[in-house]
Amino acid sequence: MARFSSEIKIPSCIVTKALIESIEKYLRTKFLALAATDEDKQLLEEAISISITDSFGTERLNSISEFSLPRFSDDTTRLCIGIRRPYRSSFDAFEVDVQFDVSRTFTRAKADYEGSNSREFVTGLLQGIQNCVATTKTKNWLFNLPPGPEGGLWGLTLFSPAFAISIFEASSPLTYIPLFAALTLFAYLFGAKRLRPYTTFDSNLADRRDKFWNWFVGGFLSFIVFSTVLARFRDVLLG
Repeated sequence: MARFSSEIKIPSCIVTKALIESIEKYLRTKFLALAATDEDKQLLEEAISISITDSFGTERLNSISEFSLPRFSDDTTRLCIGIRRPYRSSFDAFEVDVQFDVSRTFTRAKADYEGSNSREFVTGLLQGIQNCVATTKTKNWLFNLPPGPEGGLWGLTLFSPAFAISIFEASSPLTYIPLFAALTLFAYLFGAKRLRPYTTFDSNLADRRDKFWNWFVGGFLSFIVFSTVLARFRDVLLG
């Protein structure tokens, strides 16, 4: 019998209990439709597994409804939800694993299924997971680049001060442009990434980050406007 497996990247999003509930319900519904007997349906109820990782360790659940707190802890770094073929059932082999992580690299969904129309089944399943996640998508991917582009920007950040020194030695009025660019890139690569992780877990920390982010962006834009106005005013005074 045909077998097909595939893996996709999950977009940056806010992970809430409601999102995990929707994915859990979707996975149960998807595989309940394949159940051949009432016993299979009963076994499927225990086929879901959820793990939540923070600084204290990893908590394992059979359903997100077992998680009694309204929000996740501030130091939550990873949440996995999966389902696999129950032991002693008549299901064809299958396994689905959805992983949310603060790092872009480890945030993904993968599915494996052996049965008729396996390719169509897996493709549709992963698309359904994408549709669930789409309800809480964010733009945080803008601050969490893939390793290649991020490494290139770090190289540019480290090179900019050296370029500024050469311009300074030439007494050029453009001396501060590379320094300003280096500071901006450093704030983007180091600061923004920590305030806007790829995956945000719904928590009190997420609220504090939002407030600080609004203050940080507002202050940065005010600095840009003030510097521009001051430069214009200086040009007028100096003729």
